[in-house]
Amino acid sequence: MILTEEKTYSMSLMLEDNSTSGLNKRSYELEFTNHELIHAVFTCGMPIQRLTPAYPGKRRMEFANKVAMLETALEAEGDRLRKLHDLDYLDAGEKSMISYYIGMVFTKLISEKLFHLDYLTHINLIPHPEKEGYIDVCGMRRSDLIGYQRKNKSYSLWGAKGRSENSPRALENGCVLAKSVKTICEQIPQTRAVCMTYYDNSYLTAYIKFPKGEGDITIDFDRKEYYKAYYRPMMEFFRESSDQMILSEGGFREVKMFLPYFMEGAPQDLHRVISVGIPDAIFQELLDEQYDHVSEQEPEYGEVAESIYLGQDYIAIS
Repeated sequence: MILTEEKTYSMSLMLEDNSTSGLNKRSYELEFTNHELIHAVFTCGMPIQRLTPAYPGKRRMEFANKVAMLETALEAEGDRLRKLHDLDYLDAGEKSMISYYIGMVFTKLISEKLFHLDYLTHINLIPHPEKEGYIDVCGMRRSDLIGYQRKNKSYSLWGAKGRSENSPRALENGCVLAKSVKTICEQIPQTRAVCMTYYDNSYLTAYIKFPKGEGDITIDFDRKEYYKAYYRPMMEFFRESSDQMILSEGGFREVKMFLPYFMEGAPQDLHRVISVGIPDAIFQELLDEQYDHVSEQEPEYGEVAESIYLGQDYIAIS
């Protein structure tokens, strides 16, 4: 697939919850554009968030690597995405890593498109409010995510799984924390969900389960630290690209990424462009670490062109 190709995709989802009348399943067809998918690639968990120290170009390299991973793992057939069978030659560990990030990217996309979340970030990237280090839950260092919706000021709890095939066991393992948590910042989670991507007859699909809360675990943190954890890698991206950043007429800070084509036979000197932007008002607030303002204000910026996708987190892709 070519992420920069102007295209609208569709993807089959299966949603399962436990209603009062018993198990309830329903199917859903999700439509999304290539710009919405690029937004999810840019804003989902970064591969080497804490694995290596900061160095010039780290975030740009991460973004390029995630684009390359997605483009070389999936191919487009009409408006559907399917597994590229070149992956069959990889070993189990390599396949697992690719599946993990596909699960992360599409959980981010689905949570925003279908559940209208403004933010989704890893629990283990949020600093612990009372001790050194990051939040763990009863000693568990899990990769679950916390979502936030500004309008309702509500939190939700998500698990992200990526598999080659439908795995009920992986789905159940993903429900452990969603079932165990009673409150997030003294609120009952608006949604508890686990999203698992997998291939059905080679086509990418997702299964979303909504477990019931059964435990008494509480998660607490400073909302400022939540915003900081979400925006940190993006702000590092903008900082390391400061010599290439422009202020557009619409009031956006904008960086253009020039990427090669990650495909066999593509000319090495052939490039395409992805523009990543953010309203200048939000950019300045984040620079000053005024995270409460970000959650409260509606920034002023010019009219957004139809060719630009502006996420609920104010990150723009074109």
